[in-house]
Amino acid sequence: MKTARDILNEMKIDERPARNGVFMTTCPDCSHKRKKKRDRCLAVKIDSLGVRWFCHHCNDFKGGQYFDGAKDTRTDWRGWARKATPQSGKRRPIGSLYR
Repeated sequence: MKTARDILNEMKIDERPARNGVFMTTCPDCSHKRKKKRDRCLAVKIDSLGVRWFCHHCNDFKGGQYFDGAKDTRTDWRGWARKATPQSGKRRPIGSLYR
């Protein structure tokens, strides 16, 4: 069984401390080619199932792995918090997604 640190090291993603398991870091695929090399464009989420990542600059470096070693088949890269919102047109307060 892999840990989150093992997966991040395997993908050469820099780990940053995060309280809720979501953090931004530099992309190992495109940041070294850019003018703003230190711009944090890679979103990483660590949850109970595994690790997911998505680069907001190149859009090519995306993926994920489960802790048991299988590839992540979830496709909702940008909609991590969108699932928790109600389907009706009513808007909820900002903090209500995390209660």
